[in-house]
Amino acid sequence: MKAVFDRHGNLLFVDAGTGSVFRLTLNRQLSVVVPENKLGAAGLAVHKDGRIFIASVGDMRHGSIHAVDPDGSNAQTIIAPDAGYLANDLVFDDKGGFYFTDSRGSSAAPTGGVFYITPDE
Repeated sequence: MKAVFDRHGNLLFVDAGTGSVFRLTLNRQLSVVVPENKLGAAGLAVHKDGRIFIASVGDMRHGSIHAVDPDGSNAQTIIAPDAGYLANDLVFDDKGGFYFTDSRGSSAAPTGGVFYITPDE
């Protein structure tokens, strides 16, 4: 699980078991940004435009990366479940592109890696 701060200083974090994304405000108010879902959630990153990117290992066969607006609306698929990745975490660079880790395989037979998505993809 990874926790990140949004542009207003609120803490965003995931419940990896349910796929939910939560926001804890500076006033200690807890709210649900993304409700329980089948996509799951493993890592978060906040884009410079405020969108929340959610890395997911899905069902451990079909992971994905999705983005939502700060209020949880307008869900977009960035990397579809059928692409074959188990996205575990992600981080943005200063150009708006991002790196993500793919957790396929095991320590004895690693088949995943670190991948980069350019800002225009």
